[in-house]
Amino acid sequence: SAVAVTSGDLLLSDARAALESYNASLAISDGLLNVFNEKERALRSFNKKVLPAGGLKFGTDSNEYGKLGGTRDSNRKKPTRKPKSP
Repeated sequence: SAVAVTSGDLLLSDARAALESYNASLAISDGLLNVFNEKERALRSFNKKVLPAGGLKFGTDSNEYGKLGGTRDSNRKKPTRKPKSP
C-alpha cells in the first residue's frame, strides 16, 4: 500500500541521515585521536630527555626519579639464576 511505502521511505531517509551524522562525528573523533597521538609522541620524546637528567640530578633510586616516571633501582626485580643441572 502507499502508506507502507511512504513510511518505509521516511524510515530509510531517517536512517541514512543518522548514518551520515554518525560518520561525520566519527571523522571528527578520528582527527582528535590523531592530534592526541601526536601530542603523546611529543611527550614521550620529552620524557626520554627529562628522565636521564632527573636520574643525574636526584639519583636513579630517588623518589623524585620515580615521580618523573622512572623505575627506582630498589623497585627493580633482581635477576635470579637457574641452578645448573647435574
